[in-house]
Amino acid sequence: MAAPSVVVSSPSLRARGLEVARGLREAGLLREFVTTLGWNRDSRGYRLARAFGGGVGRELERRCLPSALDGCVHAYGWREAVRVATHRLTRNEVWTDRVWWWAERGYDRHVARRWAGRVPCIYGFELSSLETFRAQKRAGGRCVLAQPIAHYRTLEEILREERRKFPEAATEYDRHLEASLGRVNSIKEEELALADLVVAQSDYVAETLRAAGVAAEKIVSLPSAAPPVQPPRPEFPRDQITLLSAGSQSLRKGTHYLLQAWRSLKNHGGLKLWMVGNNTLPAAFTRDLPGEVWVSPAVPKPRLLELYRTASVLVLPTLAEGFAYVVLEAMAAGLPIITTRNSGCGSFVQDGVNGWLVPAGDAPALAERLRWCAANTDRLPAMGEASRQRAARWTWDDFVAEHNRLMREFVESGQIAAVEHHA
Repeated sequence: MAAPSVVVSSPSLRARGLEVARGLREAGLLREFVTTLGWNRDSRGYRLARAFGGGVGRELERRCLPSALDGCVHAYGWREAVRVATHRLTRNEVWTDRVWWWAERGYDRHVARRWAGRVPCIYGFELSSLETFRAQKRAGGRCVLAQPIAHYRTLEEILREERRKFPEAATEYDRHLEASLGRVNSIKEEELALADLVVAQSDYVAETLRAAGVAAEKIVSLPSAAPPVQPPRPEFPRDQITLLSAGSQSLRKGTHYLLQAWRSLKNHGGLKLWMVGNNTLPAAFTRDLPGEVWVSPAVPKPRLLELYRTASVLVLPTLAEGFAYVVLEAMAAGLPIITTRNSGCGSFVQDGVNGWLVPAGDAPALAERLRWCAANTDRLPAMGEASRQRAARWTWDDFVAEHNRLMREFVESGQIAAVEHHA
């Protein structure tokens, strides 16, 4: 077995970073998993989570790490604690982002001081790895960059065009992000240049990287995996079709095109629209919507899983993603999917089998699919089951096995072979 030679630096505890670390631990390659706020279930943090309850308790519970990482976790969390407190106390996205920037830069410097040059390979995530990569390269080490979203030039072009077409949708937070693009993009650009291997979260992400001039030979595409599939649905609603839009409701997610499509329907009989997630669009976009519409802020994960099981179709007309995990969650729950290729989930959705891929930004094409669902309710159950079966063919165990193969080749020889995923 190879000596532990990789440090994974992941400031967030998203499933992908945890599964990368779990797999490398199983393969004997993981030296340390570095994060911000995180603890094991036998730690004081977990006991606090159980004692607090409520929103604070849920936040602490969410930070519990899988037992597979026991003994190899280094947490540097006080700056992240300040960020979380700022968000909860102010609910101001601009201030939260400013504190996040300060926390992320401090985290990166800490990882660079502690780990750069001490292991052959450091595995980092976009926007949190620049100082670490610089120091690692100076010491002669290698760097792997996890690229979770489309290249920043692609994102900029898409969002610039949307703001031109819908200037009324720009918020204070949007203007704040636009003003900070220079410093953000310079970090992203240098991280990509320093990386010896870039692991893109989807084929779509990989395409945007190549289009931006990132060397194709150092890019591989490896999509995130589906959560455990749910049992087959005992019944599927046929007289009332519920369209679920889950996740943030924003320009980038294409929510405004969904609302355009919904308003264009001449008959909303038999259709309901659920919009669940933080809404950054101006109130005018959702005012006086026809038909039966339910708008809700973000809900806890258990409640969202319940909504998947009671809805009829997931609708995500996103304009740019890395990999829209909500799509796989809904597939695992047995829902047909209407999304775009820009979701990053194009290989998981087959037109007419378990859903449709509509062109991004095309409200009429989206409306046509909504009308089809209303007119063909008898076909939706089979499409939902096809989604469930498709999700079952690419699990986290599959992801870990393929990712471990990739990393063994990279660690041992510096070479990478083509990644064949979700057979």
